[in-house]
Amino acid sequence: MFIVPVYVPSRSELHIEAVFKKFNRKGGWWEFYREIAKKYAVPERFYHTFSGHIEACLAEFRWMGKHAENPEAVAIALVLHDVVMDFQRSDNEEKSAEYAREILARMNVSREFADEVANLILATKHDALPQSEDAKLVVDIDLAILGKNRWRFNHYDRQIRQEYAFVPEEIFRKKRAEIMQKFLDRPSIFVTDHFRQKYEAQARKNLEALIKKLSA
Repeated sequence: MFIVPVYVPSRSELHIEAVFKKFNRKGGWWEFYREIAKKYAVPERFYHTFSGHIEACLAEFRWMGKHAENPEAVAIALVLHDVVMDFQRSDNEEKSAEYAREILARMNVSREFADEVANLILATKHDALPQSEDAKLVVDIDLAILGKNRWRFNHYDRQIRQEYAFVPEEIFRKKRAEIMQKFLDRPSIFVTDHFRQKYEAQARKNLEALIKKLSA
């Protein structure tokens, strides 16, 4: 007997669907959901995927969402913060923020909400300390991978190298080490008490080991 496999959505997918339904009750949310998922499914992505990084971010959010001032904005920002990803450009956060404004406008979401989402996405450039509590939450969730166990961190590091396979090894090592050192040079990598207590110590061990490997 031929059995048709049944697709069971993940908890993160169900969470995304719930958020989108809230904004688009007429039923068109599924088109937007598919559009976003398709952007994350390009073969050049290894770490920054829908089922990888975004799922992991939403898993962290499920525990911390109660601390958000605007949980819907944080959830949508986490879903969209890497939706545009060209590994040869440095303006992906800006492009993702623009896309967020555009798709939320098509969903008839208020401009005020769309601007809030866009600003949260821009915070993931990690070039300045986030100011709002929600921005702090988004930034720490995005960086949570740095504090995972050594096996998971090393897997993440290999995926990043795959995404930047076009960069010569010597240049990649130098640039990657510089980026990681900037995080180490901060008084703390994470800005919220929760993530500092949960991930700071392991993140520093991971980054120190990675920089040592890159400099060898």
